[in-house]
Amino acid sequence: MAITNATQEKIIKHLNVMMMDKLKKYNPETKYSPFITSLIRDEKRVNSYSFIHSLQTSLGMSAYEQISKIIVESKGNICNTQWKSPPMVDRKRLEKIDQILTDIGNKTRLPNRIQEEKEILSIPNLDEIKKTQKKDGQTVDVYIKTKENEYYFDIKTVKPNKSGFLNHKRLILTWIARANKHINSAIVFPYNPYHPKKYSRVGFDQLSSEDVFIGKDYWDLIGGEGCYPQLLDAFNIAGMESWEKVQTKLDTL
Repeated sequence: MAITNATQEKIIKHLNVMMMDKLKKYNPETKYSPFITSLIRDEKRVNSYSFIHSLQTSLGMSAYEQISKIIVESKGNICNTQWKSPPMVDRKRLEKIDQILTDIGNKTRLPNRIQEEKEILSIPNLDEIKKTQKKDGQTVDVYIKTKENEYYFDIKTVKPNKSGFLNHKRLILTWIARANKHINSAIVFPYNPYHPKKYSRVGFDQLSSEDVFIGKDYWDLIGGEGCYPQLLDAFNIAGMESWEKVQTKLDTL
């Protein structure tokens, strides 16, 4: 068992609270969408989609972070959400990152996380006067510290566009420059939308394997092997417990 029954119960409780809060507060800003309603020809389904999309956004914005925190802390490790990484980063390091991303985008070099980190950290961090306080990208969605490692994770939508992958890579390379040491920094896709096939999307080859954790790989990393199916069970239980109220809400939209 990767996580205990008590931890799973905490996750279920968190999901139920989130669902009840969403059901209580959700009120569509507008209901008039003549073009899509004309095509779908079912206004209730269109309005239901709006609610589901809002719920999906809530998952992406905070729920995955809080669930990560529950799991990590149950293992006795430190976990902070919306954690601020060191603010100061040398300009020359940012220039190096720009060059790395340009070369990868132009396909004049292949992504290689080990080499990229080596190049960035080989540039010394000078005194504070010569540093730039660049706040963009300072926030880390999920920061984890174990006895052996530090992890900086940013949880992203599972289907970014092509340019999004390079922007994600910029973020996790900048975290290395800020930390001024080796860290495990990566973006996270909470599930693989192409399951059971491997994740594959235009632009995904701009990342190296160390740059991204997808679905099972992420959840089993923070919770131990077998965490992912336990997490799916927790979502399923929470869904069953709240379904009657969700269905009532959908009927009123």
